[in-house]
Amino acid sequence: MATALLNKGRSLARLSRAEGAIAAYHEVVERFGDAQDPAILLSVVKALAYQGGLLWDVDRQENAIAIYDDLRRRFGETSDRTLVEAVAIALFGRCLALGALNRSTEELAGYDEIVERFGAVSGEPAIEWVAKARLQRALRLQQANRYEEAVAGYDDLVRSIDQASPSAILDLMASGQAAELLAQALVNQGLALSEIGRWDEAIAACDEVARRSGRAAGALAGYVASALQCKACALCDSWTAARRRSRATRTWWNASAIAASRRWSS
Repeated sequence: MATALLNKGRSLARLSRAEGAIAAYHEVVERFGDAQDPAILLSVVKALAYQGGLLWDVDRQENAIAIYDDLRRRFGETSDRTLVEAVAIALFGRCLALGALNRSTEELAGYDEIVERFGAVSGEPAIEWVAKARLQRALRLQQANRYEEAVAGYDDLVRSIDQASPSAILDLMASGQAAELLAQALVNQGLALSEIGRWDEAIAACDEVARRSGRAAGALAGYVASALQCKACALCDSWTAARRRSRATRTWWNASAIAASRRWSS
């Protein structure tokens, strides 16, 4: 019954009957929210997530956030493998909604919560969304010019994927996300490092993209091209900075020599 009501809501949403869909999702939560069966509770999680997304789409943003908060209250602590991925996806959507409302502190805290709550669940069933939370958090820090924190965030993402369990990595690779997430993190890390003048590290990050994905096609090839462009800019900036330092050093020595000659001639 819960699945049937959920599907009714989805069908109504596809027909652009938003209010009917929202009512159907609400009925799922009201009738089955206290169930014990994880399979039924999965329908409840999805109903809340779909309801929040639909409310957002019809410009009822605060109502959407309230629904996401209800989902978080009900299921945010779950470690049930049947529910973990669906809850992580919904909470990731909540973070994006908070970011769109410029509630950046809550958004960043939400990404941290996803990582802390679901990153250590046995078997890592939500590894894709934990990785996306790490990436999105670092991107938002970079957009706020908090480059050092962003660089550390990208490091955390790369390390977490490299150290993930074999079964979790297979799941992530099967979804096509592992290589793309890593490439996106490393390219943006290179850009962040360049912004703070750590050009050697920026170049190394870009080289790592080519090492991991150099023969890739499609979207990955685009990241490799971006990495090469970032590397070229870092090399240019590094060379320019070195020349400026060299000119500054020569100017200082010339000024010192002139000052000394004046002292000797006086």
